[in-house]
Amino acid sequence: MLDHLHRTRCPSRRGERGQVLLLLLLVLGLAAGIFVFRNASNVSTYVSPTSERVDMDALAQAKAALIIYVTITNFSTTRPGAFPCPDFDDGTANPLNTANDGVADLYAGNECPGYVANSNVYLGRLPWKTLGLPDLRDSSGERLWYAVSRNFAKNPNCLPNCPDLTSDSLGQLTVNGGSAAVAIVFAPGKALGSQVRGTTTQQNTASNYLEDENANGNTATFASAVASSTFNDRLLTINNPDFMPEIEKYVANQMITILQAYKAATATSPTYSPGIYPWADLSDGDSNASGSDYYNHWRFPCGTALPVDWNTTVPSSSPSTKTPVLPTWLTNGCNSPVTGWSSVIYYAVSKIRLENSGSKCSTCSSGNIKVSGANVDLVLITPGGYTGSPARNWPSSNFTTITGYFEDSANRNNDDTFVTPTETNYNRDRIYTIP
Repeated sequence: MLDHLHRTRCPSRRGERGQVLLLLLLVLGLAAGIFVFRNASNVSTYVSPTSERVDMDALAQAKAALIIYVTITNFSTTRPGAFPCPDFDDGTANPLNTANDGVADLYAGNECPGYVANSNVYLGRLPWKTLGLPDLRDSSGERLWYAVSRNFAKNPNCLPNCPDLTSDSLGQLTVNGGSAAVAIVFAPGKALGSQVRGTTTQQNTASNYLEDENANGNTATFASAVASSTFNDRLLTINNPDFMPEIEKYVANQMITILQAYKAATATSPTYSPGIYPWADLSDGDSNASGSDYYNHWRFPCGTALPVDWNTTVPSSSPSTKTPVLPTWLTNGCNSPVTGWSSVIYYAVSKIRLENSGSKCSTCSSGNIKVSGANVDLVLITPGGYTGSPARNWPSSNFTTITGYFEDSANRNNDDTFVTPTETNYNRDRIYTIP
């Protein structure tokens, strides 16, 4: 069905996978040097150029593999955009886990093993086998370490009450006081000072591999510094903009598929033929219809839908047909106010594709909605990756101007006319349409 979908500036995921993989490997390999912290006068003493190159190449591979895992290889059916647990547990927390085997740990209760209360971070070894990597080593022959922000971890047990994970979600990890990182990969380097790396217990103790703030595992604060006799960690961060636009694409495509199924189901009833889309949500997650107030644009109705609710038999349909069931990750955070995916993706439907041709529509300015002058039936707009600045503000009620989400004024002024974005930067809004 998606083959018939027109998506402005958004090629199919199938066609992009090879390009994404290639670009990630190339770009990350080139960008890795940005994160090298070294003292040129002491390079020969603490880290050779060759060793540094080996470390950064390994880190770049790890970063690329994590992004590919999250965006392509293993989309979580429970939380799109979630990262795997580190490899840490020796079976103490969960008997199915084995430490240092390259496999991401399974949860122990509602946490990745090794979690320290209120730390907002999971720290352990890079799960290289889970990521489809070879047994990566740094220049000293050591396996890489990995930290992931607690709110981004792939927790199968938290639904339907998981922490919000959307375009607006920032990581809880900081490096030298900044960055709001989602994840960090570390090359530990050779042992320094009192670090000991012999027994199994020692091998799973971060302070035997990482230095300073990187070593304690009980805070979300990390450090980078020039190489010295007391610090030789190398690290790369993964932030929201590194992967979120691809996650948005997946979410928007899933919404489109659901909406097309809704239209097809309602088309089986003479009352709604040739098929309609649900009324928009104003603020509480549900299709908002009160008296004469019906809305054709604002947000995807992730709670209840009108005129036919989700997972409901279409009245007078022949044969009996149900509207689609919403996935749990889409209904997660669907309350008042909405904080899940429906809170960051704009939804608009042409008047003629609504119940009774939109005769009760309170916000329709014409029969059709338009994108760059062309009539379309439906529009979704995703806002792009986010760094925390400029601040985003989408009022929870009333049709007021949206700020920080959509760059083009025509895409944030709550009417029925939109434009195709002319740039494709990570933070740029992207439009998906059904003609």
